[in-house]
Amino acid sequence: MREEEAKRAVEALFREYMGVVCEQVEALPQSGSARRYYRLRSGGCVLMGVYHEDTWENALFVDFSRHFKGKGLRVPIVFAVAVDGRAYLEEYLGEVTLLNAVEREGEGMGLIRGTLVLYRQALEELLRFQLVGHEGMDYLRCVPHAVFDGRCATWDLNYFKYCFLRLAGVSIDEQRLEEDFEGLAGWVEETP
Repeated sequence: MREEEAKRAVEALFREYMGVVCEQVEALPQSGSARRYYRLRSGGCVLMGVYHEDTWENALFVDFSRHFKGKGLRVPIVFAVAVDGRAYLEEYLGEVTLLNAVEREGEGMGLIRGTLVLYRQALEELLRFQLVGHEGMDYLRCVPHAVFDGRCATWDLNYFKYCFLRLAGVSIDEQRLEEDFEGLAGWVEETP
C-alpha cells in the first residue's frame, strides 16, 4: 500500500461525505496494524480517516463499531465507508490516548493518581464491553477465532507487552511478566 494512495482515498471519501474539499490532511502514527490513520479538517469539522487494504477486516470493524455504539458503548461513530471498502471516516475523539498519558508520566517515575484513574476508567469500559457488548454479537465473525482461547490470550498479552509497555518505556521484569502471561493464558484456556 502506498501512502499517497491511502491519502487520496480518505480525501475522496471526505469530499464525497462532507460535500467539501478537505483543507488539511495529517497522517497520524500507525498503532500496531497496517491501517493508516489521518486527521482530516475542513472549516470547523475534524474527522478521522482510516485506510486499510484488508476490506474484510474493515467491514468487521465497521460492523462491530456500529454494534457497540448501539449498545451505548464508547466507540467512535463510523460516518462513511468507501465503495471499495478500503477507507472509512469516523468520529475524531481527540489527540490524547492512554499511551500518551502513560508516556507523560516519565520513565521510571511510576504511575501517578491521574493515570491510575484513567486506567480504572478504561478497565471499567472494557468490562462494559464484556457485559453489555456481547449481547447480540455474532462471534463466528471474530478475528482470528470464534473462541477466545489461551493462544488468543497470549497474542493479546504479547501485543500489550510489545506495543504498549515497551513503547511507553515501562520497566518490567520479563520473567515475572511471562509467568503471569502463562498463568492468564492457562486460566483462559480452562475457563468455559
